[in-house]
Amino acid sequence: AASANVKMAFFQLFVVRSLYICLQTFIYMHWCGCHAAVVEKSEILKPSNYDVNGASVISHFGEVSVNTLDQWQVSIASEATWQFIVILDNTWGFSSTRPSAIQFTMNSPSISTGTDTFDDLVFGFTANNGEYLTTWIPMDNAGQKNRIYPSCDDQTPPTQSYGVGEVASLPNLDRVCDIAGGSCINWKTMWPKNAQFPLVFEQNGFPLTWTLENDPARNTMYLYLETASFTVGFAQKCGFVAMSTDSGLKIYIGGNDAGHSFVVSSFQVRSYFFTSAPTVSPTTAQPTPPIPTRSPTKPPTQIPTTMPTLPSKAPSKIPSTAPTPAPTGMPSTAPSLSPSPSPTALPSQSPAIPPTRAPSMSPTPTPTNAPTMAPTQTPTVSPSAAPSHAPAVAPT
Repeated sequence: AASANVKMAFFQLFVVRSLYICLQTFIYMHWCGCHAAVVEKSEILKPSNYDVNGASVISHFGEVSVNTLDQWQVSIASEATWQFIVILDNTWGFSSTRPSAIQFTMNSPSISTGTDTFDDLVFGFTANNGEYLTTWIPMDNAGQKNRIYPSCDDQTPPTQSYGVGEVASLPNLDRVCDIAGGSCINWKTMWPKNAQFPLVFEQNGFPLTWTLENDPARNTMYLYLETASFTVGFAQKCGFVAMSTDSGLKIYIGGNDAGHSFVVSSFQVRSYFFTSAPTVSPTTAQPTPPIPTRSPTKPPTQIPTTMPTLPSKAPSKIPSTAPTPAPTGMPSTAPSLSPSPSPTALPSQSPAIPPTRAPSMSPTPTPTNAPTMAPTQTPTVSPSAAPSHAPAVAPT
């Protein structure tokens, strides 16, 4: 029975995490206002894989150990340090030329009301080691709301700047208050509000995911928080001016009081870039319209489309109406009237009259009158008179 319960617990955890990942993708794409967020890099960091692909984990030597399940076991002894630092190099972002994002997920089987003794988690974020923001997340869901320092700007666009200093050295004697400008009074509410003592509207729970969406062109950076225990569609959002680009990101993680303990199974990191800006730009402005889109598209589309379309109407109507009367009227009338009268009148009248009259009138009278009269009178009289009288009288 105990084995079956353990298997069922692991199955339920798998289902919850799978649904959580789907929820992450849905909400994240909704946040960025685009149809596609392209993952550039993604890694899962754990004790056996703590330094890979430009992402690494540094853990506190005295307060963090590794258990037999390849998990980090945290046992807090002091409030003057951080328990973890997750370091992402500049290959993870942020991009200096387009909107991009870094997503950080903390996975843990720990429950603050269970065998682990912890209530709060604190986080610090910096891109240049000189400016930072910090958050305080109550994991016991006892009515405390999620908080942020220096503030949560919910205006559009946001103008909130960052805390100044090195977040790594902020913890001193009271970590939760030290990282909020030196006093807990400086913490501000994250929006939308998840709790108002004693009420809890949205509970915190693992996995816990931070998303930092940076847009240098608009000078904005939005920090989002979602947990596996939030209602579907709920996420907290705080705005800032843009973070430094091409410098990577450092994430600091700590517990609360000395004596607290919890387990971290892994940290998952992802970097994204968005297609929203490149899509709007090629459609309405630079860089695509001037050369690749408008020039090649409009001339080939309007000319080939209109002309091939008109020939459909023209060959049907014009060749039937215009070409039929024109070729029939012009070739029939012009070649019939022009070639027939002109070649018939000229060749027939001219050769027929001159050759017939000239040879008939001139050669006929001349040979007839001259040869007939001269030969007939001279030869007939001369031979008849001489031979007849001479031979007849003598032979007889």
